[in-house]
Amino acid sequence: MKNLIIRTVTGLVFVTLVVASLFLPPVCFFAVFLTFALIGTWECLRMTEKTGASPQMVLPLLLSATLFTALHLSGRMRFQIHLSGSQPSTALYAFMVVVMLAFLVPIVELFRKKEHPLYNVASSLFPALWVALPLGVVAFWLSFFKAPYMVLALFIIIWAFDTFAYCAGSLFGKHKFFERISPKKTWEGTLIALVLTLAASTLFYFIPIWQGGGATSFGNNGVLTTPLHWIGFAFVIVVTSSLGDLVESMFKRDAQLKDSGNILPGHGGILDRLDSLFFAAPAAFVYWVVLYALDFF
Repeated sequence: MKNLIIRTVTGLVFVTLVVASLFLPPVCFFAVFLTFALIGTWECLRMTEKTGASPQMVLPLLLSATLFTALHLSGRMRFQIHLSGSQPSTALYAFMVVVMLAFLVPIVELFRKKEHPLYNVASSLFPALWVALPLGVVAFWLSFFKAPYMVLALFIIIWAFDTFAYCAGSLFGKHKFFERISPKKTWEGTLIALVLTLAASTLFYFIPIWQGGGATSFGNNGVLTTPLHWIGFAFVIVVTSSLGDLVESMFKRDAQLKDSGNILPGHGGILDRLDSLFFAAPAAFVYWVVLYALDFF
């Protein structure tokens, strides 16, 4: 009972922090999600150490922070060129730093005298791709398109599917879904959760703040203007979030870890809470933008 209370309180605090950051001034979102990117990168690096790698620590953290910052700034500034002297934007400078840091990682490895340098370089670069890039996509989506309600819908669908899957699996689960990686997942829980999540996603169509895709920069001409669009949006999120969860479970199993960290009492680490987002955010963003580009109303 005590663990359930701790887990519930931690979950509520985490959800409140995420949701509030979407609607507070941009600096609040930046601070919250940059912190997630840095902690997630650190957890990923520590995880790879458990598998025998010797990743660098400082440069990967700088790389993740700079990549997230560059995507955040590019959304806010929209790659605008300053009129005075036609100087590149701050976002472009940030991307230049990202490139330099990425090339610096293998150069530094030359002088570390560690075994398995290729493995070390790969494990040092991977967190920026797996953790910082998806979080940066969320930042770009939020800031460029001014679409906090669409980003909120992304999180709601992920959380709803996880909740439905847990409840349905506990009540009806018999056949293992991916026993080699995640023994607790069942086909019954996954399929029931899929159906319930797709059905629930149609409710967004009837809620005024989500009409027109919730994108203020598009006015009333949003992209998710039919229940079918919302079902497609939810389907993309459910499939990719499930893959993201399985991938993190695969990494933890390889590292022989139960949780990626212990920063969130009752939940583990930041990666344990955001793993579903890492594949779902880019996929949902692409789905949303493609619908808009095709004018598919």
